[in-house]
Amino acid sequence: MPWYLTVYNADGSEPDVNNVVGSYSGDVWARSARHARQVAKRRGLGERILGETGRRRPPWTLPSEWIAKRKLRDADVFHALCWLGHLALKSGVATADELLGDNGLIHEYAHMRSWGGRTGLRRRDLIAKAREIEGRIPGFVPREAKV
Repeated sequence: MPWYLTVYNADGSEPDVNNVVGSYSGDVWARSARHARQVAKRRGLGERILGETGRRRPPWTLPSEWIAKRKLRDADVFHALCWLGHLALKSGVATADELLGDNGLIHEYAHMRSWGGRTGLRRRDLIAKAREIEGRIPGFVPREAKV
C-alpha cells in the first residue's frame, strides 16, 4: 500500500488544495485514494488528500523510534509525542489520561527525561506504549511495520 499526502488547517477548517500556504501536511497509509479519503476522515483533522506520494516506507520517524534512540534531542521526541497524541485524540483512539495522565505516555516520558530515568516505566515500556497507540491511529503506520 502507498502513502498519500494530505493537507489540513490547524483550526480544522477546510483547506484550499489549490493554495496550501499556511496549511500543514500529513501522510496517510491507504490502499487507494478513496480509502485514503476514508482514513483521513476518521482521523478528524479535516485533511484533504493531495495525491499518492509513491513512497512505500513511513515518511517520518515514528514516535516509538524517537524514544528508542539513545542520543536524541528531547525537543524532537516531545514534538513526535505531541503529534502522536494529537492524532490519537482527534481520531478518538486514545484518551487524555493515556497520553497526559500520571501514567500517560507523554507524562511518563517527561519524568524519564527530567528525573534521569527514575520513573515507573522503563524505556522499553514507553516504546511499547507508544507503538500500541501508533497502531490504533488510522493510516498512521503500515500493517507491515514492526509495531
